[in-house]
Amino acid sequence: MDASDTSYEAVERLARQVGIQSTDFSSEHDRWPVYQRAIQEPSTFDQLKRCIRDEQDDVVAHSAVLLVLERVTADEAEAWLSLLPMTSRDHATVRASEIQVLGRAIDSELPTPEVDEQLELWTDWLQRRLVPHLDAESLSVLAARARTKKVRTASAQRLRTIQV
Repeated sequence: MDASDTSYEAVERLARQVGIQSTDFSSEHDRWPVYQRAIQEPSTFDQLKRCIRDEQDDVVAHSAVLLVLERVTADEAEAWLSLLPMTSRDHATVRASEIQVLGRAIDSELPTPEVDEQLELWTDWLQRRLVPHLDAESLSVLAARARTKKVRTASAQRLRTIQV
């Protein structure tokens, strides 16, 4: 039995846990829906970790971890990041950090001076997700200086609605 057999057995177990009928899991197109469903069910995370650890397609593993990071605590994130090969870990580590920033914004704990200072360092992903959660002063910063026109426009529109 080679490593791929072991990997597919783990995926088959995960598929049963999430109620997906067994198929030929040699294709990432068949494994991905299993991972997506498992990400919605934290009770499957131990088995999902086994699958991601053994996942042969780095893009699939990376994508799954990015989605999981939005559902776990900062303390749990490190275990998920460690499942990735070093070549794709940097991006996921940045995402984990930005999820913490987003959480602070959701909790109204992201001060405008930090938004002003860090904005250029933040990815488009974070800038887009901050728009619904910022106060008027911070939205003004995004409306003026966000990287993309889409974020600047969304910030300006939301700013107009909360100032009315």
